Amino acid sequence: MAHNFEEIKNEYSTKFREHGVSSASMLMPKGRHEVRFTIVSDYLPKKESPTILDYGCGLGFLHTYLVQEGIEHQYLGIDIVPEFIESCNKRVSSNAQFRLIQPETEIFENFDLVYASGVFNLQTAESKKDSLAYVRERILKLFEITTKVMIIDFLSPDVDFEQESAQHIDYRMVLDWLVPTFSRRWILRHDYLPYEYSLVIFKNDQISRPDNVFSDLDDRHH
Repeated sequence: MAHNFEEIKNEYSTKFREHGVSSASMLMPKGRHEVRFTIVSDYLPKKESPTILDYGCGLGFLHTYLVQEGIEHQYLGIDIVPEFIESCNKRVSSNAQFRLIQPETEIFENFDLVYASGVFNLQTAESKKDSLAYVRERILKLFEITTKVMIIDFLSPDVDFEQESAQHIDYRMVLDWLVPTFSRRWILRHDYLPYEYSLVIFKNDQISRPDNVFSDLDDRHH
């Protein structure tokens, strides 16, 4: 299947040359990153300095948010846009790591929390079916390297208007991909922005019997 990854990279690169370190460079001119990031802090595993993979990290705003909130963490941000990674390496002075990848790069490390925001907002192929097949493959790969919780932010299908090339993936489809094959323990968050939603899916869905509750129900950071 043919994908237009180079076109997508060029679009982000062009926006970065126009706007610099700004949410507009990530095709999100209205910002609102902190609203999205509160979901990460809501479900960050309750352990000392959890490891985080920011898949499609853009300009590293998630790491900046967590530092400002005083949340200890170990962070790896990866992206396909060279200008984003170069900017992050120049600006971020803490121990965060940033890495340039290709759209189909395999990731072999494991992370307590895997986060992807806006990564799948653009259709990657002329065929919608092919684009969704890529999204499904990437999400399943990301869940394989997740040890605690995966959070992905999507454009909602519940909108009145869709921009050309935008990809509004039905949450029922995403749940069909992941449940019950990978986990029956999940939360659908459609309460923070009107035109976006996040799927929060937990790796551990073991049941503690005879109480019939999830075995690590309290193993979360609040």
